[in-house]
Amino acid sequence: MPRIPKARKEGIVSKMLAPNPISIRQLALQENLSEATLYNWRNQLRQEGRPVPEHHRNGIKGRTKRY
Repeated sequence: MPRIPKARKEGIVSKMLAPNPISIRQLALQENLSEATLYNWRNQLRQEGRPVPEHHRNGIKGRTKRY
């Protein structure tokens, strides 16, 4: 897969850091990226010391499931 342009990556990362971020799964589908790529980016942000919400496959940690 070709490298993702820096501007696009920054835009996607900003969605991960938004006050009410969507789940990694939803963001991956929306941006046509793999979940693994987004989890790797999230881990890189954490290593840089940036606060990043804890995402889970079913949504943000602490959210209740809706059936």
